[in-house]
Amino acid sequence: MFRVTRVADEKGNVLIQDPPIARFLFQSSAAAWLWLVVRVYVGYEWLSSGLHKLGDPAWFGDGQAILVYWKRAVAIPEPPARPLITYDWFRAFLQLNPTLLLLSMLLLLAWKNAGYIGLDRMLLPALGTPWGQPALRPAAKPRAGEDMPAARAA
Repeated sequence: MFRVTRVADEKGNVLIQDPPIARFLFQSSAAAWLWLVVRVYVGYEWLSSGLHKLGDPAWFGDGQAILVYWKRAVAIPEPPARPLITYDWFRAFLQLNPTLLLLSMLLLLAWKNAGYIGLDRMLLPALGTPWGQPALRPAAKPRAGEDMPAARAA
């Protein structure tokens, strides 16, 4: 499962393979269970962060909660005082949950195998996909005394 092999397409072009850990995480159906746990966790956190706001009049009534949140998020005190976070980009980053941001980016990378379990497994074949995978075959091994293509280029 973790062995790196040389693979070529139908024209003989050698395809560069992903590292073994990346193949396991982002192409293997065995990692789908890991991504299921991540998907459920991210979904639960997203829902629990937002559903309570629907019934809270401070959020949807007079908007007081949104106003307080916005004022705190962008607050820059008068000089000579300095904001708690001096870098604007870092202040913007911390407004996001870094853990959920990282997990969300990994889920985007793992879309192929994250869908082995869940609704995607039924929806993608039903809807069809606009892409296809080229037919792969093992790369031709160099004959004795013949240089590898990478060695010739160096």
